Amino acid sequence: MSAGIVRGIDRGIVGNCEIFGGTWHGFEEYKQLPALVPFADAETCLNYEVVAVPLVLKVTDPTLAAKLPNANGMDADQFALVRVDTGNIVFGQSVSDEYTVFQNLQFLKRIEESLLKNNPGMGIESCGTLFAGRCAFVNILIDRFRVKKDDSETATRLMYYNAFGGRSITAGAHDTRIVCDNTRRLAEAQSEANDTLRKFRHSSGAPGRVGKYLVDLTNLLAAIRENRPVLDRLAEVQMTVRDVGAFLGNLFPIATGAGKATVTTRENKRAAVQEVFETAPDLQGAIARTRYAMFQAVTNYSQHSMTTRGSDAAYAWWDTVTNEKGGRNRLNVDALNLLTQTDIPDAPVAVLDGGAGDADPTMN
Repeated sequence: MSAGIVRGIDRGIVGNCEIFGGTWHGFEEYKQLPALVPFADAETCLNYEVVAVPLVLKVTDPTLAAKLPNANGMDADQFALVRVDTGNIVFGQSVSDEYTVFQNLQFLKRIEESLLKNNPGMGIESCGTLFAGRCAFVNILIDRFRVKKDDSETATRLMYYNAFGGRSITAGAHDTRIVCDNTRRLAEAQSEANDTLRKFRHSSGAPGRVGKYLVDLTNLLAAIRENRPVLDRLAEVQMTVRDVGAFLGNLFPIATGAGKATVTTRENKRAAVQEVFETAPDLQGAIARTRYAMFQAVTNYSQHSMTTRGSDAAYAWWDTVTNEKGGRNRLNVDALNLLTQTDIPDAPVAVLDGGAGDADPTMN
């Protein structure tokens, strides 16, 4: 996929290069900094004006002009979105008079006032323009942490982008470092998967609604930070063979009288989670066979059916804390409830009917 960066027109800034390295594309249009992006630099980067220019009909073909003698100069009731500093049209189609143009600085100012000023530990990690200014994104680093004994560090981020034509204004929570359109797409997919993706129309009040939503997401992330010691405790508790069997038996129970189809489905789910628990490279080493590794194995399994991402502590917590609807999240919640008990209870023993039965109707 394209990086979405038009050489000589787009510009961006990527921070924390001393920690996470430089950009994969190396485009000189995207400046690289060792630490977070200063707010004033973000303002300079995204400070370009887009205006809606009225369109009129211009008929140059003689044959068509003969058919439409009064067409030239006629108001088309449509508008082109034009970038003032470069003069290029940022969207290949026209928009109606109902479309409201919001300048990038309107969003930046609102984010500064509602989020950054009240949370001094947060900061802009990257920002930039894509597709000659049609899209402008801001990625905010909320937190970095490492669960005890886990070799991998987790970073939690919020992003929004202001799109001029053809796209909604969009915001969400994720863990991707955005440096191009490829990574912006990944961040958007993660936000959609964890149910935090929100889209806003180009209508009155959009900057305020985006700012409020990012504040709401920040408050939810506070719940993740408060519960983080639970992950540390899970990383200290080893699981015996009996614990693994009891856990999987409770997580994917087989009811008395269940048919063959249900039994097969549940047994396959147990085997799939155990396979991740025992063989996934990032669940070995110091955290191998701990309750923390099992929790990661469950979230890896539950997310794999909907996304391609691997296990991730912040994502698991986000998926567990934010809402309890849906089978995927319910599975994570059930797993956490089991793993945080002092002793994992024995799994129920089913008496099978031996019939074909129905297919397993639930996620669990």
